[in-house]
Amino acid sequence: MTPRIVLRIEKDGEAIDKLQLTGKCFHTFGTLPSNDFKLEHKSISRSHCCIFTDSSSKVIVIDLGSSAGTFVNSVKLEQFHPHPLSAADVIIMGMSTRKYVVLIDRKELEEYAEARASQLKK
Repeated sequence: MTPRIVLRIEKDGEAIDKLQLTGKCFHTFGTLPSNDFKLEHKSISRSHCCIFTDSSSKVIVIDLGSSAGTFVNSVKLEQFHPHPLSAADVIIMGMSTRKYVVLIDRKELEEYAEARASQLKK
């Protein structure tokens, strides 16, 4: 089970859309149609970055060797090195002016863990 992850897309300080990262433990971003989320900005690479949940339910972003970079809270990520994400972190891909604000809801995950622990105690 993975936490519920939403990326709130902001442009010019206004929320314009949301991306729900559901259904699997990783999601890819880039200009290729084969990505989970196809992006259009000319500075975004074909396979730009990936957001995934690891075995301990941590949310991670990794730059997939993009040419213009992936930024978290204005810091450029090192290519192919996992970077943990927290709620309210801001991701920018390439030179795009769109900001992706990370929203992580762990409530369902915590409820599952509590129910499972209760079952195991019985």
